[in-house]
Amino acid sequence: MNKEKLLIVLIIIAVLLVVGIKIVANNNLENVDKTLDISEISGEETKVLLYFIKKDNKELASEYRYVNVSDIKNSMLETIMNELIKGPKSAELLNTIPEGTIVNDITQNGGKVVVDFSREFNQESDDESTKLQKIYSVVNTLTEIKEVEEVEILVEGESLGSKKRI
Repeated sequence: MNKEKLLIVLIIIAVLLVVGIKIVANNNLENVDKTLDISEISGEETKVLLYFIKKDNKELASEYRYVNVSDIKNSMLETIMNELIKGPKSAELLNTIPEGTIVNDITQNGGKVVVDFSREFNQESDDESTKLQKIYSVVNTLTEIKEVEEVEILVEGESLGSKKRI
């Protein structure tokens, strides 16, 4: 009987340990807020999350970039889009935005951001997959901002459609 009781106690301890680890891990994940909240920015630089394409499998991947806080506070949306246009720092990632693209206009109305790019944005997009990756690199980057839920992309004033984060 003592061996059975000891075995039951050990099983209970193991279950409690596993449950405890899962609770701690979930609490840590819930406390990670990857969205940019301008009210919480301080210091000289802050990091923003940008989305590019992985060279090896052509999936979207994120890269942090440090930007000047005064640039973010003056024009957060434009600063972030200009960083995305510059391309990735990592050699393992590819730029999603064609060279020469500029932001003609960018506005936010509630949870929706409208970005109007120059005509260069439509270059280098022969296949549908590349077009979608380009669009979602913009959408996912902008929806990292806490208040942004939806992004509409325009090219020279003509809409490519409105998208939410994937």
